[in-house]
Amino acid sequence: MRQAILSNKNDQLKIVEVHLPANRGRHLLVRIVASLVSKGAEKHILEMIGESSRLPPPGARR
Repeated sequence: MRQAILSNKNDQLKIVEVHLPANRGRHLLVRIVASLVSKGAEKHILEMIGESSRLPPPGARR
């Protein structure tokens, strides 16, 4: 199985081979034939995560 990994350090998108996840119990493994990766959207999500890590937790007083 291939997985796209976007590094937030050097802004590079890599496609790597990873093991298939184990099918356990009542889980379902779905085969994806085609997918679209938008580097801009993924980068935006990483930027939002980075910004949220600097915010105080909900309910915290300043």
